[in-house]
Amino acid sequence: MTESSDSAEPGATLPAGLAETLAHAPAPSEVDPDLPARIGPYSIIDRLGQGGMGSVYLAQQHEPVERRVALKVITLGKDTREVVARFEAERQTLALMNHPYIAKVFDAGATAEGRPYFAMEHTAGDPITVFCDRHRLGIRARLQLFVDVCHAVQHAHQKGVIHRDLKPSNILVGQDNGTPAPKVIDFGIAKAMGESSADVTALTRANEAIGTPLYMSPEQAGLAERDIDTRSDVYALGVILYELLSGTLPYFDGGLGTSTWEEVRRAIRDDDPLTPSSRLSRLNAERGAAVARARQIERTALRKQLRGDLDWIVLKALAKDRTRRYGSTSELADDIGRHLEHQPVVAGPPGAAYRVRKFVRRHAWGVAAALAFGLLLVGFPATTAVQAARVARERDRSDLEAAKARAINEFMQQTLLSFDPADGLGRDVSVQQALESAVPKIEVSFADQPDVESSLKNLIGTAYMRLGRYDEAEVLLRSALEIRERVLGPEHADVATSLQNVGHVLDERGNYDAASGFYRRALALRLRLYDDDHPDVVDARTALGRMLTYVGDHASAEEHLREALRVARTQTLGDDAVRTQRVLQRVVALYEAWDKPDRARVYQALLIADNG
Repeated sequence: MTESSDSAEPGATLPAGLAETLAHAPAPSEVDPDLPARIGPYSIIDRLGQGGMGSVYLAQQHEPVERRVALKVITLGKDTREVVARFEAERQTLALMNHPYIAKVFDAGATAEGRPYFAMEHTAGDPITVFCDRHRLGIRARLQLFVDVCHAVQHAHQKGVIHRDLKPSNILVGQDNGTPAPKVIDFGIAKAMGESSADVTALTRANEAIGTPLYMSPEQAGLAERDIDTRSDVYALGVILYELLSGTLPYFDGGLGTSTWEEVRRAIRDDDPLTPSSRLSRLNAERGAAVARARQIERTALRKQLRGDLDWIVLKALAKDRTRRYGSTSELADDIGRHLEHQPVVAGPPGAAYRVRKFVRRHAWGVAAALAFGLLLVGFPATTAVQAARVARERDRSDLEAAKARAINEFMQQTLLSFDPADGLGRDVSVQQALESAVPKIEVSFADQPDVESSLKNLIGTAYMRLGRYDEAEVLLRSALEIRERVLGPEHADVATSLQNVGHVLDERGNYDAASGFYRRALALRLRLYDDDHPDVVDARTALGRMLTYVGDHASAEEHLREALRVARTQTLGDDAVRTQRVLQRVVALYEAWDKPDRARVYQALLIADNG
């Protein structure tokens, strides 16, 4: 059982784990011989916590009802006028709350020495991050619990109250009939919306930021207390969500250490956080595995689950410019709900490509055939749409990568728009003419940007391959590979992509011996770059297995395809229906070519079952 106390001065303590430590502290007789026997009408049982403003006691109320309460009292020596005013505001604002996930206020009064106190609902539970890890809640369960917290904070906002110190130790979670139930506590530094400037000044001393540094919004860190609104709570909830998902914090993940207050303020105001999935990927192996275990998932699978919607949702909540954040905690909760229902989220990038991707997720098999036909029909435009979606998913790329993507988009848009399908030659012919006109311009336009040059050659080479123009495709894809090996080095992920693309075009031309060499190099490189269950590794095994089936090396094809299928169905890609079905199709084709109809029927049944 834990209960939070008021916030300490910035940098004085780390909130994560504080409540858990207090819960396992020695008995009060061993550590607190001066524990008061009684405060007002309440018998004191134990000290639950102590902070910069006051102490929190577990107490027994006898009249008019028998119940245990959490009793908060201002600490001796801390009863300055500012603190008393802040504490008085807490008593009044808490009394406004009437929500099952907000701790209720029962009573208020003063000690014999004149120090104010109030009695509030005693919450038995752990900080939300501790509870989720202790009970090994998965990502979906964590999100559902977090949505409950958002609704509680929204209730406070509707009552005109901003918390201003949301953090895990102020969100305690217990069990209610076996269901996790949160309680938001400690509105000790809450600010009622609509207070006058004089009221705000009375509650905030000069050069003192109110809040806990690790969860503080940029406007709080900037000491802009006269201009705080509900979006500061949205920011703090974004930090908590970041921690719930990735097991890390966006800033000062190892603790504040010796960082000065100015360094903390600068980081919060100026530094852009990594996405949760990127932060997770940078953890050492031991810690990363521990974070994944606490969520009952493999580390690679967890990274995949965080990429996309959840990364975008967190970054929107953490936007430096509050006008770019969610306008309310209910908007944040609604976007999480959309993610859980596989609907497009507000935080996601706009555009048809993203919405189509979400539609495919909900209706994967029914759309797969139509998408395949569409790829053949439209050729290169579909390739650019897929590339645009990939760029959107990787929003944590550097400014250099973003500039490269813009250059590619601008070049290809100009190229494609320079031809009109209404010229009577037909759509495919216009696309081919546009590509033919683009190729000689690439080396001239991007002579000083080899990364852009290689990406464009890779894109156009892939488009040529889809159009069946294998000679032109091979020339461009090999050139892209040569540039990437020279500029990026032989161990880069883009090199692996180019190796596989060259293998693919050779495979399509029937040059299986040469294709096998490129496919195997691509697979070996991806195994060096990624874990065995990475999606790119699955794709590399699938491509190699497909080609080995063609050449009659059925045993080797089975080895790669069965491993790809195992990962696709049981680890990182179980929810990626399109990829899983593609691997299943290759396995069925293998056993049919191998003249093993019984095995083919078994996997055909799996294919039908997954489709159903």
